[in-house]
Amino acid sequence: MDAEIKYRNAFHKFNLSQVQINGINYLIDRKTEDIYVQIDGINVRIDNIENNEFKITHYQIIDISGTTTGNITLPQGAVLDTTSLGSVDNSVLSTLDGSNKVTYETPKANGLAITANLSTNGSWVASDNYADPVALIYSVVVTFLDYSTWSSADKDTTLDLIEKKEFGGIVYITADYELPDSTLFEDELIVKNVHTTVLNVNTITADKLESEDTQLIYPDESFTIRLYQANDYRIV
Repeated sequence: MDAEIKYRNAFHKFNLSQVQINGINYLIDRKTEDIYVQIDGINVRIDNIENNEFKITHYQIIDISGTTTGNITLPQGAVLDTTSLGSVDNSVLSTLDGSNKVTYETPKANGLAITANLSTNGSWVASDNYADPVALIYSVVVTFLDYSTWSSADKDTTLDLIEKKEFGGIVYITADYELPDSTLFEDELIVKNVHTTVLNVNTITADKLESEDTQLIYPDESFTIRLYQANDYRIV
């Protein structure tokens, strides 16, 4: 009798152990599923980051002392943005300092600003010669994944990198410029006139810049613009 009781107790404990094991296995399965779900979510987020597009203001040093034409190779994956620096030239020129850094000063010949036209295939045409090397400044759109493969030299000549879907950084204008919808605006925006004539900085309907629809911006002048309140841009 005692043996039978011991047997039943042992069998009962065995069944309890099986239940506990099954419960543990269930929890492991659930945790494994959760981990896979989290991994899938992480992979999606990584893909989103890698495919996220950025707008980059970039430059390359060119020599126009003996020629007014040439060609550049855009960095890996970069596509020329034809909206930021005017719909005609797609680029601006700047002199360089002693360390080959951009000065944002326009090179001139016979008192006139030297301009450059950059095509989407990388060919450029300058309006005149200049004795010293100059920076050809342009804007490109590139994914984060492609940007991560850029050489250190290409990254060193990046002037500004902003997420394409956000607004901020520096915009160099050679034609009238319209500010983005204030409901989409973040941070601050610097607008610099690199053209030789007075240009307009305009707002869309319902927005104002210093209480006006338009503000004049003179050659080499810069506006640092922030959103004061809804539909109300201010120059700071």
